[in-house]
Amino acid sequence: MPPLCDGSQIGCLALTEPGAGSDAIGSMATTAVRDGDDYVVNGRKLYITNGPVADVALLYAKTDPARGARGISAFIVDMKSPGATVTQKLVKMGFRGSQTAELAFDDCRVPAANRLGAENAGVACLMSGLDLERAMIAPICLGIAERALELSVAHAREREQFGEPIANFQMVQSRLADMYVLVETMRAYDYHCLASLNDLPPGEGGRGAAHASRRPAAPADTNRERPPVRTARRRRRPATSSAGISSVVAGPSGCNHRNRSGSARRRRGCTPASAGPRRPRWSRSDRRQAAT
Repeated sequence: MPPLCDGSQIGCLALTEPGAGSDAIGSMATTAVRDGDDYVVNGRKLYITNGPVADVALLYAKTDPARGARGISAFIVDMKSPGATVTQKLVKMGFRGSQTAELAFDDCRVPAANRLGAENAGVACLMSGLDLERAMIAPICLGIAERALELSVAHAREREQFGEPIANFQMVQSRLADMYVLVETMRAYDYHCLASLNDLPPGEGGRGAAHASRRPAAPADTNRERPPVRTARRRRRPATSSAGISSVVAGPSGCNHRNRSGSARRRRGCTPASAGPRRPRWSRSDRRQAAT
């Protein structure tokens, strides 16, 4: 830990696989088989942030495949170990400063002493940090959204059409107002989530509800290198990027939306079975008929 804390070494989280993205736990194919005082690891990990430059990896592998998610263990792997290789460095649309790679483990021997926690208890280790990771990512999204708003306001003041700045046009003002409301909403959500995690005991990350992030707007422009376009590009990375920032990072936004829905139902003592039938939607003609 000291080298990771002082920056002399770089770590990475090796969880996602070519065939295990949103279902990273259930579809995990990487295995770790006990052999004396070592585990022999075989498998592939994809979209790994810091992968090309990592000195060590926090690796998740199945030590008891028959038990599914309850048969996963966590390991600290020295990336200089024989059998641990970087097979490719991925080229991304944005966030190029955050290097991403595919890792391969072919008969890589990991000392049993490098296992974190008990055997087959890796999911508890994973989930204790994953929600904290999502909460830490949220302020990054907030900062990018704030910058997008600043650039948009500056552009509206400088850009002139019909003899006056476009900031004087009501439609542009409306869009800027919507952006401001979204940024302030993000700020409130972020601070609420961070406050709830402020005094969280170690290992109690669990499955919280710190998943919210909204896409910031920016002036429409086809020039990739204009600051607002770069901002939006870095905020929302494509599927060829690592599991790390915003709507793609730490789980796709659809999965996080599902998690939020489940958390909301549980807090209100409501399950899909007890939620009751959905109210029928009325058409305009139905409403007019009812009104008469």
